Amino acid sequence: GTGTGGTGTYTVSASQTVASTAMSSTEQKLVGAYAVYNNNMNFVAFSCTGAYTVDWGDGTTSDIATGVQANHTYTTATYAAITGQNAYLGYKTVLITITPQSGGNITAVTLASNWTDGKTPDANSGNTRWLDIKAGMAATTSFQAGYIWKGFRSLEQFEWVGPNVWTTCNYMFYTQHALKRLVSLYTNLSTGFSSMFTSCHALTSVPLFNTAKGTSFSGMFTSCHTLTSVPLFNTANVTNFSYMFNSCHALTSVPLFNTANATNFSAVFSFCTSLISVPLFNTAKVTNISSLFQNCFSITSVPVFDTANVTNFSYMFSGCRLASVPLFNTANGTLFNTMFATCNALTSVPLFNTANGTAFNRMFDTCNTLTSVPLFNTANGTNFSSMFTNCNALASVPLFNTAKGTLFNTMF
Repeated sequence: GTGTGGTGTYTVSASQTVASTAMSSTEQKLVGAYAVYNNNMNFVAFSCTGAYTVDWGDGTTSDIATGVQANHTYTTATYAAITGQNAYLGYKTVLITITPQSGGNITAVTLASNWTDGKTPDANSGNTRWLDIKAGMAATTSFQAGYIWKGFRSLEQFEWVGPNVWTTCNYMFYTQHALKRLVSLYTNLSTGFSSMFTSCHALTSVPLFNTAKGTSFSGMFTSCHTLTSVPLFNTANVTNFSYMFNSCHALTSVPLFNTANATNFSAVFSFCTSLISVPLFNTAKVTNISSLFQNCFSITSVPVFDTANVTNFSYMFSGCRLASVPLFNTANGTLFNTMFATCNALTSVPLFNTANGTAFNRMFDTCNTLTSVPLFNTANGTNFSSMFTNCNALASVPLFNTAKGTLFNTMF
């Protein structure tokens, strides 16, 4: 399957000609805008498997043998010769074009290569200056899978014309703080999408790409602070959703993903401070729901999720401003620590089944408006420390069974 264009208006601060470059899914070509500053420290290095030709965009070309790294330096003379480009960001741009030599194929591309002199900053330091990349490598089977853009801190836009390359998209755009738009991507071979967009601070939305084979979405959008929406991805095979939207501060809602096979739901929405509501996800197989809504300040109510198999409820609502919570099935729960800590609007809670609970520490820490708690079954509880610390409105508590308790420090 192919990706579709992202939404919204996007103006490339590099050359607009990258996006307009004609390219089909059957040809082999990569075109990228590269930032050139007014100094002699503009280094670029990459390599390909298959003999290839590089047009450096400064009037020079190079024919490179297969597996040999291409190195190039742009100088102040290069900068002076670039005309018709706005340098208000401190740089001008050249277009670098990679194609196979006549009759050959490029089967692998490694763009973030280290400079060969051992002195200048390498790709790992974030000094590569790719701004916009469009590629259609029909014969390519490898395109830097895993931490693909680790040195691409300037990349603003990416478009993959096709065909399929990635068997995993894990960490693909990891820490690309400048990435504003993903135009399209072929991903129907990928099983992993973990941390794919982690810390893409400028990203507001993504196109719908093929995730039918995906099994892990862990951390997929963690710390995408400006993300406002996501499409309805195919998540039928995903088991791990942990931290998927952690710290997505601008996100207000999400689609009803297919979570029928999910087992790990920990911290999916933690620190989503603008989140207002979530759908009733299928959580029948989930065992870990810890920190699910931690510090979700704006959420006012939550559905009655199926939590029959959940054992870990720790931090589930910590920092929330909910006035009440539903009676979840907690029969298998063992960890209840910090479950409602700093829930300053909470006045009461239902009588949860805590017969298997061992950890109750900080369960209601700093619940300033809590006026009563039911007589929970704490027969197996061992840790009660700080359970009711700073519960200023609480006048009394039931006589809990603390026969197995070993930790009671600052319980009240």
